[in-house]
Amino acid sequence: MSDKTYSNADIEDLLLKESFADDENRAIFAVRAMKNYFSPKILERLIDIIENEKNSEMVICAIYSLGTKPPIKSVLHILKKQLLRKQEGIRAAAMKVLSEYGDLTLRELDSLLTRKEELPLYSQKSVIWLLGQIGSKETYDYLNKWKGSSKIKDLDEHFEDALRNLKRKVMKISLEGLVQRYRKQIDSNL
Repeated sequence: MSDKTYSNADIEDLLLKESFADDENRAIFAVRAMKNYFSPKILERLIDIIENEKNSEMVICAIYSLGTKPPIKSVLHILKKQLLRKQEGIRAAAMKVLSEYGDLTLRELDSLLTRKEELPLYSQKSVIWLLGQIGSKETYDYLNKWKGSSKIKDLDEHFEDALRNLKRKVMKISLEGLVQRYRKQIDSNL
């Protein structure tokens, strides 16, 4: 056993090298491990994989590794672009990461729905689902407005699901606020 210790830079360099390995398992392992390191080199490699890699599994791993990084505008934009991909696994990974970013993603999603070119149906469903996960009272009103504009029945069902989810979320937040105010009143009366 070696007594040599490795610096973060050494480990990052090894992960970068291994992410190009011919052995798919080694490459995927390296990409998964990149979630624990944050440097411009790692960020650049993850973005390169997401944008250029043909192997869907590698792309999905890169999306999840990218999701552990602070949400920067360029990262949000790259993840938003993944909602346009045909591969459901890639869209699902991007949706999960974007939902964890929360309110930061709302403007990005709005720009997808309001763009000039029509979104593919699978992308529209993904955006609607995401809005139902991360939205607020304002998002509820926004989705309600969009609901009637769809000519596709299947989308109306997605709008309804998103609206139900938002209604539950808004109710929960409202109830938590009421409970906190009630506790403050009790505490102040004691």
